[in-house]
Amino acid sequence: MPRMPTTTSTTPDQRTPLSRERILRAAIELADQEGIEAVTMRTLAARLGVEAMSLYHHIANKQTLLDGVVDALVAEIGDELGGFEFESNPDQWKTALRRRILTARGVMLRHRWAPPLIETRTSMTPTLLRYMDSIL
Repeated sequence: MPRMPTTTSTTPDQRTPLSRERILRAAIELADQEGIEAVTMRTLAARLGVEAMSLYHHIANKQTLLDGVVDALVAEIGDELGGFEFESNPDQWKTALRRRILTARGVMLRHRWAPPLIETRTSMTPTLLRYMDSIL
């Protein structure tokens, strides 16, 4: 009997696989639109078109989610700065510090809910430590 060819159908509405980065970006977008109070695992899952339990494969709990959001925002500052590496000219420290502060201010103005969230975090991620170290 001849074998029938198998086809895999792809539909235009197939979901993009979940990832930690995708979840964090969706949380930031949700907070930008509705405020940080609107960011719950259930609301975030609905926005991503998945069940809330699916998020827990990538994010341990809401505190981890919020820590990740802070980390993503600090990374956004780093991206705009072109990285957190130290300035090569120590005599230009005032200019470098001003640039870092103004860049962080720009990110915080785009995400007005972020400053209080950052202030309440108790964990220090490598990204946050690199940013703090670059300021010091």
